[in-house]
Amino acid sequence: AEAAAANARRDAAALDWTPAGPVEELPGEERGVGSIYNLEERSCEEVAAMLAMPVNTVKTHLHRARAKLAAELGPTMAKEAAA
Repeated sequence: AEAAAANARRDAAALDWTPAGPVEELPGEERGVGSIYNLEERSCEEVAAMLAMPVNTVKTHLHRARAKLAAELGPTMAKEAAA
């Protein structure tokens, strides 16, 4: 039962990053880094190696992508919580 719950949480997290709406509108590098990190469940070091970029650049792209998504989805999430 615990394994099924963990899988369900992982699947739900992956669905949050599927390319739709605000995620599609992210700049290419931010979308690519975020997709690899979230959907493929890779570490920052693995993403950096895959994309041949420094680890800190990967972290910067993730930070920017998350900030943009939070700004975009913040009002949407507040409306859903109030409903």
